[in-house]
Amino acid sequence: MTPPALSFTIHILMAEIKDYIDPAVATYMRGVIADAGGNEVFFIGSCGEDRRVIRAETAARGDDESVPAVAQTAAVGDVVIHNHPTGVLSPSKPDIEIASMLGSRGVGFFIIDNTVTNIYAVVEPFAREVVRPLDEAEVVAAFADGGPINRAMSGFEARPGQLDMVRAVVTAFNDGKVAVLEGGTGVGKSMAYLVPALHWIFQNHERVVISTNTINLQQQLVDKDIPLMARAFPREFKAVLVKGRWNYICLRKLDLSLSEPEFLLDEGEKGALNGIAAWAVKTKEGSRSDLTFAPGEELWERVSSESDTCTRIKCPHFTHCFFFRARREAASADLLVVNHHILLADIAIRGATGGSDMAILPGYSRLIIDEGHNLEDGATSYFGNRVSRLGLLKMLGRLHSRRDRERGALPFLHSKLKGRKGALRDKGAGWQSTISGRILAEKEAASQRVEEAFDALYNFSLGQVKNEAGELKLRLTDKLRAEEGWPDVEAAFGRLGLDIGRLVRSLKSLGQELAEEGLSDGLSDALIEMKSLADRLEATAGVLDGLLKGESDGLVRWVEAPARKAGRVVTICGSPLNVAAEIKGRIYDRLKTVVVTSATLTVKKKFDYIGSRIGLDLLPKEQLITGVFPSPFDYKNQMIIGVPKDVPAPSDRDFGAALHSLVRDSLVASNGRAFVLFTSFRLLNQVFSSLEEDLSDLGITPMKQGATSRHKMLEDFRNHTSAALFGTDSFWEGVDVAGEALSNVIITKLPFSVPDDPVIEARQEEITAAGGNPFMEYVVPQAVIKFRQGFGRLIRSKSDRGCILVFDRRMVEKNYGREFLDSLPEGRLVVGPKVVVFEQVREFFHKEDT
Repeated sequence: MTPPALSFTIHILMAEIKDYIDPAVATYMRGVIADAGGNEVFFIGSCGEDRRVIRAETAARGDDESVPAVAQTAAVGDVVIHNHPTGVLSPSKPDIEIASMLGSRGVGFFIIDNTVTNIYAVVEPFAREVVRPLDEAEVVAAFADGGPINRAMSGFEARPGQLDMVRAVVTAFNDGKVAVLEGGTGVGKSMAYLVPALHWIFQNHERVVISTNTINLQQQLVDKDIPLMARAFPREFKAVLVKGRWNYICLRKLDLSLSEPEFLLDEGEKGALNGIAAWAVKTKEGSRSDLTFAPGEELWERVSSESDTCTRIKCPHFTHCFFFRARREAASADLLVVNHHILLADIAIRGATGGSDMAILPGYSRLIIDEGHNLEDGATSYFGNRVSRLGLLKMLGRLHSRRDRERGALPFLHSKLKGRKGALRDKGAGWQSTISGRILAEKEAASQRVEEAFDALYNFSLGQVKNEAGELKLRLTDKLRAEEGWPDVEAAFGRLGLDIGRLVRSLKSLGQELAEEGLSDGLSDALIEMKSLADRLEATAGVLDGLLKGESDGLVRWVEAPARKAGRVVTICGSPLNVAAEIKGRIYDRLKTVVVTSATLTVKKKFDYIGSRIGLDLLPKEQLITGVFPSPFDYKNQMIIGVPKDVPAPSDRDFGAALHSLVRDSLVASNGRAFVLFTSFRLLNQVFSSLEEDLSDLGITPMKQGATSRHKMLEDFRNHTSAALFGTDSFWEGVDVAGEALSNVIITKLPFSVPDDPVIEARQEEITAAGGNPFMEYVVPQAVIKFRQGFGRLIRSKSDRGCILVFDRRMVEKNYGREFLDSLPEGRLVVGPKVVVFEQVREFFHKEDT
């Protein structure tokens, strides 16, 4: 969307640089241009009150294709600046066209030389547009009877909690606040933030980004809620779902795999590759989600878009590139829907580069984070590192592998050097000899070192700890490094680092030699693959070194592996101890408006826990808005909560066996139609195996997570009249099954985190060191929020009815149980012997049937 027509003049005048650009900014730009080899660079300049550029960030390098994206990133009052490498500053015809486009958007346009000493002010800077605050009454009126939403959605009825949430979102946009808003199930929180966001877009022409944790919510927004907004509000706006780069097919890599299958593919991958090729001709989006079959991970990696193998404008497929087409769509959008991973990747890149050149998303300053209770986990995962034995061997295998034949980047390059003529014949033979001799030997040595190093680490770790589930998890601390045997581990990884370094230097040296001989064009595909792998190996070696050393840098380090795999899947991991300051600095401090929302942000109606985990307590109180908007559902009449007291405690040896009859009786009472939620696969498998045949005989269809895709399993569950779905983490939240198909949610244990999880352990130690109570301040609140998510699976509409059964008596026996009970909406609670609880549950379902 563009602002109303603006009056501007295209100047054909030279001017003094100091009148337009601050000298310090000019120095910065001069350095960027030099780093780009004197090639064309686009900058976005921010102006002070005197309309002189006082800040600048690099926006794009080297191609006019980037101009539309740059234009969308620049705000009214900004200036787009680019250099003419020739030193001739007279605007070309394309420059005039760009200037016209930018001027119509309220953005100025300068041309400079490479030394940033001369300037052409093609379009003078505009005065910054005054922000037009939202009219709260006007936004709220959109929800009124006979209003635009009511007209677009038959039977729509606004809820009081929804309107209160709308008002809070309006305030956050108008006053530039961080709003933390809990909208209970049924409040309609997505509409409560979408309507103010769209009004803001209409009035201020500023892009808004919405980030979610689950695909389900993204699909709801893109397929249902946003189209409803488009029907309700006739003003034009553009919404785009942004996917990660890895989702898109790379046409250059696809062509390469098709033309050189003997060097790049396993024999069994050719059929799937042909299927991908046939699909690539027909697909409009080029996204993996469009495929009608699931290719193997290694094959998709061979043909998917990657930043370090992308040749950008030099690619013969650049004009038709699915990834860049998607990015251009995003650059012209008003509303972007992303996931937390993409959001965090974008802010990380902006933080590392200080600009938008490599950023994933076009510029934005208004952000809505839905499913905000997952933000800490998302940041912990994103800002961490993992290096596995198999991953490193796979990377080396892409250089050279002998599965069914020799294949990989090195054999591919070796074959391309054959047949060189003239003066290059001898050199070509020499390079071939280098590859087949020294470099392959170095690769094999590095592979052997991987085996030795990870074996040493695994054997050392196995002697330290192993939990009852057979999974090895060992935290790496300074104390552990003082143990006998650790120096041998350190020495093994030191040798691995040396061997990887030697291999990387050889690969880079070979690439440099070929480039200096002018051969890189004819070998470009092979060299791109080789350089990418060399860079990845070098980066991985650096990560490994950092993970194995140190402890006081805010990173929690550990080793993990399934013990029974004999060390083949050992992984070294690192995650930040605390992400609160990171989130504050990169999100709250950088953006003008941030709305964090979820159905589960509070514990006992307070934001203390989530505030401490995602940096809200680091903000000045005047910058923060909080609000709890309860569900409109009648829980007292729609549901019953049962907690049997005469059941074994989860710590008892016979707890798993007792669950057999508890779950069976519960499923019989509700005739299936249930989610059975577990906190571990081990217990799930145990109970499912003991009940599967029995349930089938009773006419109840048992389903186990992992038997098929999550989406397919949910679809099958909805279509059954008496199914029981046994699931763990991914079914506690982000799943919406309204109606009779889901009438019973069984929570087998309170969802406390695994006590020996290294990150959890380290965070508890941090709280203890600060004089706090880690169990009550961290462990319990974390479990309460997850428990509330599981609880929220049951009642999804005003007509839903059902029961929640909790087979963990700690909820009513332990003092901390009140934290769980007091965090739930007021409803009918039955506590007592299991015979009493099940009698009440059967009576409840009997009333439903009659």
